[in-house]
Amino acid sequence: MNNFISIPITDAGGNYNVVVQTNNIITAVRHSSTVTHILTPAVGAQGSDDIINVTHAADTAQNSVATAIMMAVVSASSLFGQSGTVRAVDSPVDITSVDHA
Repeated sequence: MNNFISIPITDAGGNYNVVVQTNNIITAVRHSSTVTHILTPAVGAQGSDDIINVTHAADTAQNSVATAIMMAVVSASSLFGQSGTVRAVDSPVDITSVDHA
C-alpha cells in the first residue's frame, strides 16, 4: 500500500511541498530545536538507515515538527485497504528545507 505525507516548505524561493512515501518511514525524531530527522531504510546499504533532514523554525515543547510528521504518517498508514492517500504535515512552525544526510 502506497500512502504519502506532504511536507510544506517555506523559504526564500516561495512555498512548495516535499512528498515522502510513508511505508518507507521508520520514525521521526527531534534532533535539535531546529532540525527533525526522518529515518527511512537505506537503499543498497545493508544494516544502515537513510536520514532525511527537516530544517524548521525553533521547536518548543508544545510545538514539535517531529510530532506533526509522525501524526501525518500514522494517519496515512491507518487507512487500511486504501492506497495513494496523501496526508499533509500540519507543521506548527515554518519548515525551511528537506534534504538527505
